[in-house]
Amino acid sequence: MKGELCQCLGPTLSRPFLRPFLEKPVINTCALSASGFRLVGQGKPGLVYYIQASQDLVSWIGIGLSVADTNGNLSFTDPDAPSLASRAYRVTEQ
Repeated sequence: MKGELCQCLGPTLSRPFLRPFLEKPVINTCALSASGFRLVGQGKPGLVYYIQASQDLVSWIGIGLSVADTNGNLSFTDPDAPSLASRAYRVTEQ
């Protein structure tokens, strides 16, 4: 499974939108707030994507799912992120 990696390096990390319906999922923006870490990305419409997290970039654990809408948009909020020193994220196809 392949995906795009995003690690929050500050309160907000943004990347411009690349193109619709990419072959692999892409994280476009991510932001940390008191309520959690929110990822917003782009994938293939209707596909289910796994959200994975790591604190060492070696061991990855599944922390949730997101289904891309009819435009390919997907999002996920990690409510545990504010309590962690750092965490990396990736989005992979099911």
